Amino acid sequence: MCPITKKTLSNATPCVVLRKSGHCIARDVYEQVIKKDMLDPFGSEKLKEKDIIFMQKGGTGFAAGGTKLDAEKYQPAMRAF
Repeated sequence: MCPITKKTLSNATPCVVLRKSGHCIARDVYEQVIKKDMLDPFGSEKLKEKDIIFMQKGGTGFAAGGTKLDAEKYQPAMRAF
């Protein structure tokens, strides 16, 4: 959960970690609230560019992850009965 907006964070939500406080927030909150003043809202410390960690979005964990899988070899165990 984003501690500022209380929105649920998921693996599809672009996120940012504030290094000094360790809080993970939504990237749009960073762009709108923190970026212009570069102040940590949790500790009121001045932030530098190296204090902002942009998180990479992850996969869903579901089997249908968009990858097409085809069998390269046909064996009798693969037959439908």
